[in-house]
Amino acid sequence: MKHYSYFLFPPFFIVIGLILLGISIYQFLFELDYSALSETSEALVGAMGFAFFGLMLFTFRTRFSIDSGAKLILKQYRVFGLLLSKEQIRMPTKAKRVLIKESTKTASSYVQAVVKFGYRIKSCDLYFESERGLVKIMSTDDERAKKIAWLIKGHLGVDYEWQKEHTH
Repeated sequence: MKHYSYFLFPPFFIVIGLILLGISIYQFLFELDYSALSETSEALVGAMGFAFFGLMLFTFRTRFSIDSGAKLILKQYRVFGLLLSKEQIRMPTKAKRVLIKESTKTASSYVQAVVKFGYRIKSCDLYFESERGLVKIMSTDDERAKKIAWLIKGHLGVDYEWQKEHTH
């Protein structure tokens, strides 16, 4: 079985996660007064919050596995080393190709309720194309889409085609 594992968040957010983790460690070591924890419970909760969010950004990973014999793809999402979700995708019989559809999507931030702003991201949706139609594999960025399509081609023998977004 061939595996491909990667961080879910881009490097910028991983660096932010490491910074938050560093702030948390600094608070635990130098700012908390352990002799009067009842008075500094807010500081303890703050330090634990920084640690939690830092570790979440740093440990959220996707694992993409290909089982050539069973013609099966297994996607796993993990955070803190724990399995968050698991999905199996069976390659359709007589799959013609892996189709990569590129599109630009508008995303909004988690603070959309307070500050109105959105941003555009380029997304690539991967599908198995067969006589029966399309079977979605996953949505990801263009760099990972190329790598995953190359892995599928190498281990399942299905070539891929890139379909660029048409802008009017």
